[in-house]
Amino acid sequence: MDATTFIVGLLSGAAAGALLTGVFDLFNRGWQRTAEKRDLRVGLAAEIRVGLQNVDPEERIHRTPEQNLHFIAGNCFPWEFFKANQVRIGLLPEEAASDVVEYHSLLWQFYEKAKVLNRWTEPDDTGERDALIAEIRAIMGRIRIVGGRALKALS
Repeated sequence: MDATTFIVGLLSGAAAGALLTGVFDLFNRGWQRTAEKRDLRVGLAAEIRVGLQNVDPEERIHRTPEQNLHFIAGNCFPWEFFKANQVRIGLLPEEAASDVVEYHSLLWQFYEKAKVLNRWTEPDDTGERDALIAEIRAIMGRIRIVGGRALKALS
């Protein structure tokens, strides 16, 4: 065997090995990205599904005693998975990402309004208090609608 054949064979083998490694790495990254997107969708859907139990059926929104609204806002609408994965929301399709972000924005509004209601100390302003409770219940209704849309977009 001459030196040229040996060098060409060696370089060809190295090039083929590098190409195979690159193709395998590309396939592996694509598979990991697909798994990451699936895990993100499943986690967000599970979190939303748990939260929607507080507003489904719709009559539950109106039956919830006002003293329980702050408890529900702080303890029964989970958003930890969303907070931990906010940087990955862009992996979702645009419609799903929009609905998920809107859903969690509504949760934050609900939580903030419930905190105001919880600190309410003025017994004479029952009209304003009733208006705040009505606003909180309207937000709960919106959570129900947007959460349902988000679940559909995530599936």
